Amino acid sequence: MEVQALKRSASSADPLRQNIGRLIGLVGTQGFEQSLFEASRAATRCSHLTAFVSASKTPPRPVVAANAGPLPTARALADRYVKQYWHLDPANSFARSGGVPEQGATLRLRSGDINSPQYRNDCYTGVELEDRFSLLQPVGGKLYRINFYCRSHARGFGDDAIRSITESADFLMALLARHETASAIPQAPGSDSIAEQLRFLYPAMPAREIQICVGIARGLTSEGIAIEYGIALNTVLTYRKRAYARLGISSQNELLRCVLSHSRDDSHCHSPAPAVSSRINEKVFETRFTERDNLTH
Repeated sequence: MEVQALKRSASSADPLRQNIGRLIGLVGTQGFEQSLFEASRAATRCSHLTAFVSASKTPPRPVVAANAGPLPTARALADRYVKQYWHLDPANSFARSGGVPEQGATLRLRSGDINSPQYRNDCYTGVELEDRFSLLQPVGGKLYRINFYCRSHARGFGDDAIRSITESADFLMALLARHETASAIPQAPGSDSIAEQLRFLYPAMPAREIQICVGIARGLTSEGIAIEYGIALNTVLTYRKRAYARLGISSQNELLRCVLSHSRDDSHCHSPAPAVSSRINEKVFETRFTERDNLTH
């Protein structure tokens, strides 16, 4: 694995920069992902392109995932990578150690740098990927990363491809951050996302407590949860009490705030100061569930 501080360049001849106007116009739209990939492929001959955003208090998630060919291979790999292999990636170990400077960094990873055989096979050798070149940039408490992948038979990225990526780093990272913000429309969390968020924030939380919390967040009464999961009412009440104590909360509204605010600090769950992006959703949930929440206590 090779890590270097990112050197900025004022070059305007980079092939990626020829598409900057079109990409700016597509920020926040569904067309941005494919257009970014096509521009990147023309400049570097990459076969896959992914981008992720992560922060200390929220699960990582894919922002962009595209590839050559008719099948959405990059998206499937990105989803699997986040769920199963994120913690095994040397790039994330490097980021957690505080190694990414404010001006950003580049990181090159080859399949042989990965210690886990399963991760290496599922995300690299099994899909004929060998070389990954990444841009990393911290922005506003988040870490953004764009990954360019080269197939095994292509013998890795050449000097021209690396130069093309690094000379376009400024606008690529700015576009990615803007696209992630513009496309992150607040919405009510689904069952899977609630469970995933709770598992991320509270790894020691038992599966049954998570299950009960999901039911509560969906607006089910205690009786409804018991019927939904085929368990006794007293079991629901017991696990609800344990979950609320673990989270430092006492109502359904506070549970929803806890999930929506993405806070790891239990005091935030107990008396949250909701983020601006979550206030609309919290108002909707408060209005919708206040009466039902009172019925379940």
